[in-house]
Amino acid sequence: MEKEVLKLLEGENFSDVINDEFYFDIDKIDEPKLEVMGKGIYKNNEYKVGGYRYYLQINLDDGDKTLTTIMQNPADTFPDKVWSNKNWINKNMINANGKRRPISKGFDKTVRNVIRIAKASCFSKIVVLNTFSLIQANGENAHSEHNANDETEGINKNFVCDYLKNHTKDLLIAWGVDIKINKDDYTASIIENKDINLWAYDWNKNKKCPYHPSQQVDNRLKIVRKFIRKPDLIPLEIKGNKLCRKQS
Repeated sequence: MEKEVLKLLEGENFSDVINDEFYFDIDKIDEPKLEVMGKGIYKNNEYKVGGYRYYLQINLDDGDKTLTTIMQNPADTFPDKVWSNKNWINKNMINANGKRRPISKGFDKTVRNVIRIAKASCFSKIVVLNTFSLIQANGENAHSEHNANDETEGINKNFVCDYLKNHTKDLLIAWGVDIKINKDDYTASIIENKDINLWAYDWNKNKKCPYHPSQQVDNRLKIVRKFIRKPDLIPLEIKGNKLCRKQS
């Protein structure tokens, strides 16, 4: 599969390793930490806020069952090797407003929650895709800074379309808004994949859309915590041009 991914992103390569360890359930810190490893595909192997990431792969165990998830844009998840470079750390701790912000080694908090969801649901591997590829930890800044007509975003869109259409079996929808399926949008690829299973880890009844796994919006970890203690993915379906809960 990795060779096929690189064929879709000609000229790019996988990054160095990303290692992380954290508590599966943050209320059970007496238990051993979860240890995970992954790697990504960053444009020109440039690891920085304001750079671009097309793909992130995380391995939980040696099995083949893969959960693909699609979210808005990548945050500050970078390979281990960059953390030995003090100049890199200082540069990447400055946000778009010129203020210093905290960053942490390993996977960002949102990806950690996706890992928790996938492990609780007995998946062995996770693939993270994004609606656009600009690396920015702040969602509002990401929206204002990204250019949909940028060549890099065109590459990302084509890659995501192909991956969703031809290489995805289980897809966790995690973009957190009421998405309408448009035939001209990359999400049309979901419709073209007749074998795809669509999932949400929880459903926002007020906004009528899947919850985002971020710790910064909506749930502050509460909903993820509830899910991992009683995991039960919610099946979704597309009716007309809308994504909705699947009727049993």
